[in-house]
Amino acid sequence: MKLTPPKQWIFWGSLFLTVIGVLSAFSRLAFLVEWSVWFVLVGYIMLFLGNVFRGL
Repeated sequence: MKLTPPKQWIFWGSLFLTVIGVLSAFSRLAFLVEWSVWFVLVGYIMLFLGNVFRGL
């Protein structure tokens, strides 16, 4: 499997979602705590897909 670097918008989007997810896990905002795991998961899936598929 040949990996390619993700496009810049994929990288920054996944970084944003991951940071929001980690920060919301430690915050006291109830509506963000429930979704923190999903933010991190989607961020890492975006980064994975950006590395595996060419053109993303």
